[in-house]
Amino acid sequence: MGNDYAQEFFDFLILNLCAFKEETGNVIPISFFLLFNNESYKHIIVDEVGDQTLEKIRKYALETGACYVFSASEAWASKTISGKPSEQEDREEIILISAEGPGLNKVAQIRIFEDGTLGEPQISEAFSGRLTGLLPSQEYH
Repeated sequence: MGNDYAQEFFDFLILNLCAFKEETGNVIPISFFLLFNNESYKHIIVDEVGDQTLEKIRKYALETGACYVFSASEAWASKTISGKPSEQEDREEIILISAEGPGLNKVAQIRIFEDGTLGEPQISEAFSGRLTGLLPSQEYH
């Protein structure tokens, strides 16, 4: 499996999660997607993103030989550097989608406006935080 398929999967997640949000108005569940060499994937929905959950995702990715790990959820974003984004006055609600694997380390942020409409995806190839390092090793399968 090449990077092209993983990029297509990332684009697929952006398109479909935005459509889900716009059509239903429902909260996007906290999800992880593990992509494998045979182009299959495993979708895991979790209740919260604590250290134990992230360690379980890392362990499962290692045990199953996942090549890429994607995450998707709704979150708060803020331009304020100190403190939690959810506690800042300038916070914005977003859809956050990340991708990690060989040749593909990206994050998409899509703003959710108060009326339920969505902004354009803002893609960055450099990101850090709790949802990075989900593949146990840089020696991808």
